[in-house]
Amino acid sequence: MGGLGLQVVEKVEEADFILAHGTEAMGQSSGEACPMKLEELEKILELCAAKRIPMVVANPDFVTVEARDLRVMPGMLLKA
Repeated sequence: MGGLGLQVVEKVEEADFILAHGTEAMGQSSGEACPMKLEELEKILELCAAKRIPMVVANPDFVTVEARDLRVMPGMLLKA
């Protein structure tokens, strides 16, 4: 049984689309996650938007409750 044939790329220029399912890291081609601040991710997404790369948001929630704080979720990226 074959997979979907998805390949994680490291450069914006190589992306066919963006999959957003969190706001704390970016997936690497190695399968690892590279922790990033939201501001860093937003800068990358601005480059993607300039190139009109479509984005799929797998979790459209704006925030989630964690302990006593609210944590930003991928839906917040759609508000910009």
